[in-house]
Amino acid sequence: MEIPAEETDALIHSIQKYLAEEFDQDTSPLKAKLLLNYMWDEIAPFAYNAGVKDAQDFIRARNEELADTVFRDGLNYWKQR
Repeated sequence: MEIPAEETDALIHSIQKYLAEEFDQDTSPLKAKLLLNYMWDEIAPFAYNAGVKDAQDFIRARNEELADTVFRDGLNYWKQR
């Protein structure tokens, strides 16, 4: 998966700002991009997999509720009289 160019630029700027403010470390755009690429390849899959698991759990829970939500009893005509 690729990050769009304008988002990449914003992320690089954010990394540079974070390193400057939190570690008093000036970082070139190239170093920030290399760090971004590392995080994207090494760390981001863990967040992605957690999001997929959360979505699966959500869908599974809604699927289990489906029968109770949409089920309708038949032969109700005589029960209503």
